[in-house]
Amino acid sequence: MKQPKSASEGEQMVRTCFIGFAYPPSTTPLAELRPIEISDLRLETHHRGKVLILRAIGHAHRIQSVQNAFEDPTGNVDRLALYNEDPTIPAEELLPQGVVVAVKEPYYKATADGGYTIRIDHPSDMTVFHDVGPFVPLPFALPMLKLIKTPATNLKADGNNAYLRKEYRASLDCYNRALEVCTDDDADLKSDLLRNRAVVNLHLKRFEAALDDALETVLPMSHPKAEQCARTLHESHADDARAHFMKAMQMQAKDEQALAESSRKQIRLDHASFSEKVVVRDAGNRGRGLFSVRKIKAGDLVLCEKAFHVVYGWEEDNADELNIMLNVNTNRASAGSHALLFLNTVKNLRQNPQHAGSFLELYAGDYSPKCAATIIDDTAVIDTFQTEAIIEYNVFACPDVRTSDNSNSHQLSVENSDSAGIWVTPSYINHACDGNGRRAFIGDLMLIHATKDIAKDEEILMPYRVADSDPSKTMDEFKHWRFKCECEICVAENKTAPDQRKKRLRLIKEADTFVTTHKQDSHIATSADWIKKGEALYAKLQATYNSDLFKTVPRLGLEHLESWLCRAYESPATPRKATEAALKHLENSGFKIVVKNKQVKIDRRTGCVMPTVIDAGVYAAHAYKFLDQEAVSKHFMDFAKETYRTMNGELRGFEDRYGKMEE
Repeated sequence: MKQPKSASEGEQMVRTCFIGFAYPPSTTPLAELRPIEISDLRLETHHRGKVLILRAIGHAHRIQSVQNAFEDPTGNVDRLALYNEDPTIPAEELLPQGVVVAVKEPYYKATADGGYTIRIDHPSDMTVFHDVGPFVPLPFALPMLKLIKTPATNLKADGNNAYLRKEYRASLDCYNRALEVCTDDDADLKSDLLRNRAVVNLHLKRFEAALDDALETVLPMSHPKAEQCARTLHESHADDARAHFMKAMQMQAKDEQALAESSRKQIRLDHASFSEKVVVRDAGNRGRGLFSVRKIKAGDLVLCEKAFHVVYGWEEDNADELNIMLNVNTNRASAGSHALLFLNTVKNLRQNPQHAGSFLELYAGDYSPKCAATIIDDTAVIDTFQTEAIIEYNVFACPDVRTSDNSNSHQLSVENSDSAGIWVTPSYINHACDGNGRRAFIGDLMLIHATKDIAKDEEILMPYRVADSDPSKTMDEFKHWRFKCECEICVAENKTAPDQRKKRLRLIKEADTFVTTHKQDSHIATSADWIKKGEALYAKLQATYNSDLFKTVPRLGLEHLESWLCRAYESPATPRKATEAALKHLENSGFKIVVKNKQVKIDRRTGCVMPTVIDAGVYAAHAYKFLDQEAVSKHFMDFAKETYRTMNGELRGFEDRYGKMEE
């Protein structure tokens, strides 16, 4: 778990997000709820069918939640605690003094400090009244009437000034109020306000609201407005962005800036998704899965997708606060980017409800009842407990920038990663240690390449984590996802006699210690004595694998020692030793290699892609070059590059790591 910054590194506030016992959000419109007063509240009760109308009378502050003192129309006072709101919004902006709110089906609860509070876990259960309406009691309405009298032009000016100060939420509030008081004679002013509000909504990542405003401003479709609409569509990742840019250029063909903008936007890879090769289907006892709709060759792209939401470790490192999440429903705690991912996903779902449906369809374990994305009283109703459950089962670890920055990493699981995100389509991919797909990241784009040929209608499978040489550790981690891996590697390991497996694990530990303590230098040949000891240890470890059980199954426990021996033999003086070691490692990684008449055939059907497989391909390429077998050498180098690209999503960094072979 990430530790808070020390005083010497700069102060960092610790904020705790406490996920209480789950309950569903209110889905009843305000008009169908009956008013209730604070004096009518009962402890540990969800007051279904009721609504509290309250006004803030104190100054808000944030602890585990945003809190303030509120009064009802009769003068009764109590504390209100709002959970799971955007942590970047100051408490005084969320619950400012004087704000009037409706708390739908209020939950009254005892607190750890011995007091009581009106607790809101679903932000959609609270409605903020920006103007006087049928639900605002007269004692609360009079101060609000004074605000309404402000002219729209003044409110627009206030909104512009707030925007220049980068106070985007205050700016949005001003534009909202200005639009409410506009008349039919204020068409130009309304258009300006909508355009300005679209820009503010983009800053606030309220993409759907920005799109609505942008589309409303394009009538009549003047060139500047068309371009503004296109920019908004682009930022919201809508498919019509290019069409609107083209329309803008047609209106003013000589506008080179618009043309340059269109071209620049078109090539931005991290704003693209590609999933036409796959479809979600029933996967039997694995629930739902992702299946190919056509043949996919080894090394080809299966799909790529932009993140639904992602939080990077560097964002948390640079923040003034460290977020910690405690969940009493799962008895789990998480910190840093993982806790922030939950809060930001809730915000994303609320602000862009049209995109919520695909997320809410993801696996959420036993959580029930499931709440579909719906709009009630112009507010997106989002079940925060369901959201957290979905994240719990579908979160992916990811690098801070790209996989190739750490191309030798085996890390795939989320626990030790400081960056994490949600990718919807890849979440349907089920696990297999020896799967046929492998994920990589470039920015917030996930790319999945085929590690072996995939037939039409075949299920896409990929490792959730790198298979451990100790299958019990692998099984323990998979308990979180509530399944037992039945891939060929796990089946063979579980069929191995306990005494033999115990001996193997002891030798693997000894081999790992040997590799760690016998560091190799690329400029100095490995000593013959070291090689002899390594070979002896390798023979013992190899003997623990039953030749029948592991005839076509990868022998993962040999990986590190085999790779060490490959490097030890890499020399112009011992090319045949080097080729034998490299081919043996590829064979024990599940690849079937045939080199005959200067031709190479590689059967990938049982292969397990790992960083050391890339190493072995490069070692084989170098060794065959020493043997003057250029065609064979090139084939193994191409295999190494293909495997590298499969694991990293790109070839960037390959030559930095392995050098460039002379033609």
